[in-house]
Amino acid sequence: MKKFLMSISILLIATLLFGCSNETFDKAVEQGKLALANKEYENASASFEIALKEKKDEEVQTLQKQASKMAVALAEKEKLDIDNAIKLFDQVATMKDGLETVKNEAKKEKETLTQYKDKRENYNKELQTAQDLLSEKKFDESKVILTKIQQETTSDKILKEQNQKVTEQLEKLEKEKNAAVEEEKRQEKQKKAAEQKKQQQAKEQQTKEQQQAKEQQVKEQQVKEQQVKEQQVKEQQKQTAQSSKQKLSPKDAENKVRASLNLSNNSKVYCEYDGDKAEAEEYVIHVYTNVQYEDDEEGGHTVTYGWFNVNANTGEVHKMEF
Repeated sequence: MKKFLMSISILLIATLLFGCSNETFDKAVEQGKLALANKEYENASASFEIALKEKKDEEVQTLQKQASKMAVALAEKEKLDIDNAIKLFDQVATMKDGLETVKNEAKKEKETLTQYKDKRENYNKELQTAQDLLSEKKFDESKVILTKIQQETTSDKILKEQNQKVTEQLEKLEKEKNAAVEEEKRQEKQKKAAEQKKQQQAKEQQTKEQQQAKEQQVKEQQVKEQQVKEQQVKEQQKQTAQSSKQKLSPKDAENKVRASLNLSNNSKVYCEYDGDKAEAEEYVIHVYTNVQYEDDEEGGHTVTYGWFNVNANTGEVHKMEF
C-alpha cells in the first residue's frame, strides 16, 4: 500500500514539474508547423529548435532539419548561387521523413532552378555564338541574338548576369560596326583603283591559259592516238600467239582426265568424250563404269562417276557441278 501511494506521489510531482515544459513544446511545434504552412522556413526552424530544447523528438528534429535546409536553400537562391541551391532543395525533396508539402515545394523549387540553370547555360551559349559572329564581322546576325537575349532577361533577377553581358556586347558591337563601316569605305576606294588593272591582267591571263589549253589538248590527242596504235599491235600479237597454239584433241582430253584421276591402269573405268562447250573451248568427258549382273540379259548397267571439263587450250581439268 505504501509503495502504491509512493508511485502516485512521484507521478503527481512529475506532472507538476513537466507540465509547463510540455505546454511550451506543443506550442512551439504548433507554431513551427504553421510557419511551414506559410513557407516561413526560418521562423519554423527557430520554433522547432525551441521545442527540441524542451524535449527530444525525432519527428520534430526531422521537421527542424527540413525547415532549416529550406531556409538555407532559399538564401542561396537569393544570392544566385543556383548550383548550391539546387543541391539543397534536392536534399529536402529526397528526405526520408518530413512533411510532403515541404518536399513538394522543394521539388518545385529545384525544377524551377534547374530550368533557370538550363536557360542560363543556353543563354551563355547564345552569347558565345553572338561573340563568334561579331568576331566574323557578322554584326546584324550577332545583334539579332543579343537583342533577343536582352528582351528575355531584362526583368528576371536570376538572369541578371546574362542581361549585363548582353548590354556590354551590344555596346561593343556598335563600336566595332561603326569602325567596320569606315574601314569598308576606305577599302572600297582602293578596290576601285585596282579593279581596272586587275581586269586587264585577268584578260591577259585568260588568253595565255586558252593557248596553253589548246596546246595541251593537241598533246593529249597525240598520246591517245599512240596508245590506240600500241593496243592494236598488242591485240594482233595476242591473236597470232593464240592461233599458233595447238589445241587438244578429244582423245587428248580423255587421257588428261584419266591421268588426273589416276585411272591409267584401270581398264574398268571409262573416260569418254561427250561433247564440248564451244563458247568456253572446253571438252566434256564422261567418266563411268559398267556393272554386270549374271542374271541380267541386257548386259548390266552404267554407273557414272561424273562429268569433267577439259580446256582445249591449257589442258586444265575440273569437275562439272550440277
